[in-house]
Amino acid sequence: MTLVKVDPMVFIRVLPRPEREEPDETVLSREERARGAGMPPHRWREFAHGRSLLRHLVAELTEVDPRRVPIRLDARGAPYIPDGDLGVSLSHSGRHTAVAVRLTGPVGIDVQEPPPVLNERLVRRCCGAQAADLLALGQPDAATAFARVWAVQEAVAKALRLGLAGAPWRIPVRLDQPRGVWHDISWRSLPQVEPVALAVATGPL
Repeated sequence: MTLVKVDPMVFIRVLPRPEREEPDETVLSREERARGAGMPPHRWREFAHGRSLLRHLVAELTEVDPRRVPIRLDARGAPYIPDGDLGVSLSHSGRHTAVAVRLTGPVGIDVQEPPPVLNERLVRRCCGAQAADLLALGQPDAATAFARVWAVQEAVAKALRLGLAGAPWRIPVRLDQPRGVWHDISWRSLPQVEPVALAVATGPL
């Protein structure tokens, strides 16, 4: 679980196989514990890992006690840190949890495991004119390529603080494109957990 410095302002951590270790529940808030009481066990572990991983990363970068890191949710359910310039984001996908912290300004992170079965309708929606080229790759390459495109699209939508409401499938991403800019959002694909897709996006300061 290495700390990855994407640039001087952006830091990420990815936890693979979270089922192999217990989340640090000691840093969770009372509200988070209450929220988790109604979750199925697997969903609670995912939730707790994400919140604890994010708190520890913020604490490490700001030199505060992780139990004192406030995480709030905006109207769309996206996490944020009140009363400061820090941008935060988190993502879950099967056996991976990823978090990102930007010292100043918005950030979005997304991790996507290649799907075992591709939904051709979704591929065509997200990839547009490239869909036929992607599907022609055959498995597992097509699934890996699709996961990378979708991770970028999700990361950009999160940097905009819109999530799915931002219709991320509209964001153009070439199959061979490692980084790019969409409007005023910069994004890049990261290799740390390949073939699992990992992408990070940042908005203007």
